[in-house]
Amino acid sequence: SHGWRGILSGRDLLAINLRKAIGNGESTRIWKDPWLSTLIPVRPVGPAKEEDQDLVVADFLCRGSSEWNIQRIESVLPQYLHEILRIKPNILGEPRLFRLVSITFRSLLRTIWIPCS
Repeated sequence: SHGWRGILSGRDLLAINLRKAIGNGESTRIWKDPWLSTLIPVRPVGPAKEEDQDLVVADFLCRGSSEWNIQRIESVLPQYLHEILRIKPNILGEPRLFRLVSITFRSLLRTIWIPCS
């Protein structure tokens, strides 16, 4: 049915647009998770050095702090330094999944982030 196709299409759109908040960075893999932008799914482009392949975002944070370790970022991903510094991690909070939802209201398209439950 037309309604069912719409539901499936919406489900696929939501799955594509799911994003992950950084939280403490322990579960966000630098090379495999799209974490560099809250607007579009962006992950770093390699090649990754062998010793850097399993890094997580927490490896770019100063220990016990939500401050970025700029020297570490510059040694691994210097081309993404400005994008990374725009991200505000929360070392106390758990990462949460968010979904990007586009809503049309009175012919205006709005895009908002909604936390997944």
